[in-house]
Formats: sequence, structure tokens, C-alpha cells
Amino acid sequence: MSDTSTTDTDGPAGAAAGERLALGGPGAAGASAAARLIDAGFDVTVIEARDYAGGRLATQRDDDWPVPPQRGAWLLGADDTEVASRMALLGVGSVAVTDPVGFTTDGETENPSGDALKTAIAEARDGIADRTILDALEDAGIEQSPELAAVLSSLSAMTGVDPATASSWFAPALPGGSFDALVSDVAPFVDSVLGDLEVTLSTVVSHVSYDDSGVSLRLASGESLTFDRVALTVPLGVLQAGGIEFEPPLPFAHRGAISTLEMGHLESVWLRYETPFWSTDAGIWHIVGPVTPTPTPTPTPSPGEEPAPDTTIRTWINLLPATGEPILVGLVGGAAARAIAELSDDDVFTLAATSLAPFTEPAPSE
Repeated sequence: MSDTSTTDTDGPAGAAAGERLALGGPGAAGASAAARLIDAGFDVTVIEARDYAGGRLATQRDDDWPVPPQRGAWLLGADDTEVASRMALLGVGSVAVTDPVGFTTDGETENPSGDALKTAIAEARDGIADRTILDALEDAGIEQSPELAAVLSSLSAMTGVDPATASSWFAPALPGGSFDALVSDVAPFVDSVLGDLEVTLSTVVSHVSYDDSGVSLRLASGESLTFDRVALTVPLGVLQAGGIEFEPPLPFAHRGAISTLEMGHLESVWLRYETPFWSTDAGIWHIVGPVTPTPTPTPTPSPGEEPAPDTTIRTWINLLPATGEPILVGLVGGAAARAIAELSDDDVFTLAATSLAPFTEPAPSE
């Protein structure tokens, strides 16, 4: 899975200081690129389609929440220690979330093991052709089980991949047993990278025309801008959906990579309570097996139709032990996340309440 995709226009092998460069999509990658280009002496214009800079680093500012909900990436793993250190220096707070456990309708159980999945992926990498993660499990003779389903669900929830389509050759690493969770506004981190650079917000790039003489950007507003070069650090999904047209088309290798790479999907549901209804101090919960009642109707598919994904929210982050605040965050990824994204807020709330059945019978109060 890739969060961002970077594309440079064809042109001279080396750029000269003072050239006018446009950078589209100042998320974490784009902001860092812009800062380095400015330090190298380029005249940089930054364009962002959203009304804020930062991409997948975004905090929902709400004074009613003692721990502000994060609208993007907020769980830092073992590979993110450098980012975590930089954020800490800038005053972006984080807490350790640890002790993953499994839960069934009968109560707490051992955290499901990912050993079978690791074995299947390792064997698939010796094959002559790439296989999906689900195909790799079948090839390895590993039978489906509630424990395996919980492992696959947590993999999707933490990475966004869909095991039915994701590559086994380039599968993401299984999530670790602990994370650092961001618990304050991430704006200082984004602002520190951008510095004094002004970002043109709410401006959509719809067309890129380029040749040896330079680049022309057409905006959705109809305006055109010209530059010596352009760099795009936009989400891969934007390129896959044809959100930006290129003239001439990108080189074949670029188009092939854009088409082949997997773009994950993640959704998170933040729930705040006046008092906790749970007694466990575990920071990470994984639901194993079915919940009662079934969260959403799952009609029998027509012949040839894919079955509806299980939209049970099976992975939950319990922020109470680390922050003292009774806040639960449900995580879901892959096909289930895409299905949940189509639901209304009320339906998502009902789904979340039902998914928490293994922990409590009462429904959430707010």
C-alpha cells in the first residue's frame, strides 16, 4: 500500500536554482519535499485541494473532546520512532497503547496469532506468480477460522489493505503489539515542515501539460499556471481515478505502477463516554468470531455477485488506560471500510454499538 505517489515531469536531467516549481498536495511527504526544494534555492508554489495542509495528518479541533479525534494517521509503530521524536519536540503529545487482547462473546481470550498468515505469505513469495493474500492462505492449506478472520481484519484495520486483492509478494508487515497514539493537535508538526511557505488552499489541479520548455497546470476553476517543473505528492487513489489528466500521457512505466499499486482504505470511529462500561485495561481489542446481533444485514448474493463484506468493527483502541479518558476508537479497513464510508452517521453509530456487544450490552450514550 502507498499513501502518496510522486511524479516528476520529463525534462532536463538537472534543475537549476531559481527555477519556478509547483508542488501539488502538501501532505507529510509534499511538505517535506517543498521545504527541501526551497532550501535548494527554488521558487516553490504549493497547491492543495483541501482546505488545510497536512494530508493524512489532520486533527478535528473540538473543545468538547479532552483528546481530540484524529481524522488521519495517528498511530505510530516501531518504524516511526524518528517521526515520533520530532513530534514530541514540537509539543505534539502521544501515549503508548499496549497489551492487545482478543474478545469473544464469552469474554477476554488470547490475542489471535498471525503465525499462519506469516507462513502463507512466506511460501507465496517463493512462487512464480504473485497471489493475493487470501489466495496465499488457500495455497498453503490454511483453513479459515474465527481467529484467522480476526487477524485479517486487524491487518486491514491497521494498514487499509484488502486481503482479497492485496499482493502477497508485497504484503504489509503484520501490526505490532504496541503503538504510540497521537493525542493532541498535529498542526505544529505540519507547520514546522512548511515554515513560512504560503500554501494555496482549496485549489484543485485537474490537468498537467508538459514538454521540454516547462509545465502548464490547469485548475478546476479554469485558471492556468505555468512553471518550469511540477511535483505531485497526491494520494495514489487520485491518480488511479484519473483525477488529474496528463498531456502527453505519463510514461508507460509510470502508468503501470499507478495501475498496479494497491490503495488501501481506512475508517475510524471515535466514541466518547461519561464513564467507562468496560473493565479491561488492555489498550488494543480484537473481536474474534461473530457478534450478536449481526451488525448489518448481509443478504445472500446473486450468482456471480461478491458477498457483502463483514462490517463488524473488530479492532478497537482503548485510550482510557493511557489518558484517563473513556474514549474508544474503532478501526476498520479494506472492503469493510469502503462499505462503512457509504453509511449515514446514525448507521455508523448503530454499527459501532453493535460491534461492542462482546464488551457490554448497553449502547453508547453519546
